[in-house]
Amino acid sequence: MAAWLNVFLLIGISTALQWTLGGMALAIGGLNVKDFFFWKRELSLSIAYSAKPSFYTCMRAILTADRLLPSLTAVALLAVMVSFIELLYTAILIQQDLNPIAYYCLSGSLYTGLYN
Repeated sequence: MAAWLNVFLLIGISTALQWTLGGMALAIGGLNVKDFFFWKRELSLSIAYSAKPSFYTCMRAILTADRLLPSLTAVALLAVMVSFIELLYTAILIQQDLNPIAYYCLSGSLYTGLYN
């Protein structure tokens, strides 16, 4: 999150980026709300029950692999997904128009606590 914070503090956040990130957040939130009311219908971000056994088998194979590349690939994919969520969170934080020092104090404590 500190990396995204530094990027936004350095280059700022444009209106187009705000709208793009906001639209993505609304779409993801809408899909999750849809899943709450209409589980297993249409488009979803959830892993289907039928796909879970093969997904778990694949993950176990990666964990027990003698090669490093499959494990690093899985870790990198997870890092990218987590980083995207942190991007949305940090974009909201940067819009608070605080003193730069306050961003680091708040992002290290209060805001991060709320995020977690």
